[in-house]
Amino acid sequence: MARWFAAEDVTPEELRIALGDPRFRWVYAERMEDVVLTWRDAFLEDAAPLERWTHGRAFGPEAELAWWWDEGRAEARAIVEGGPPPDGLSWTPYPEEDLEPVRAGGIEALLVGECGEGSSRWSTARIPRYLSYPVEGTPRRVVLVQQAYQTRGVIVVWRLMEVRDAGEE
Repeated sequence: MARWFAAEDVTPEELRIALGDPRFRWVYAERMEDVVLTWRDAFLEDAAPLERWTHGRAFGPEAELAWWWDEGRAEARAIVEGGPPPDGLSWTPYPEEDLEPVRAGGIEALLVGECGEGSSRWSTARIPRYLSYPVEGTPRRVVLVQQAYQTRGVIVVWRLMEVRDAGEE
């Protein structure tokens, strides 16, 4: 069973601490001029300051942290498969009941793109630049694994779990 948590009035410094949670391996983030799907460490080292991203999600097989900016402060949501939410934020459990996975192991969404000849980067052509996917090796196909959760038989939230080679078992 998963639990979800909410935090309000989050500062960039608090968000950076929460993003340091070792359960997060990837980040998906958007802003007006850019969209990234990348390794968490690369995002924290190389990307624009956190407050310049309109919203984003840090994720891994055990947890996800989503955030949205509004006038210099963020709201955040964490979904965790056991264990506490990420450190650094004042979390409120929501709702009172546990979330039940709709299907064990998640649902795979095939990402459009290819690994070019002689390239070790799997990506898709986008304007103004290619969108590279954070996956190891040179797979023929890449999937984004997501998990839907339900409460009382109704899907209430989705979380991102991992980016991986579609050929992996």
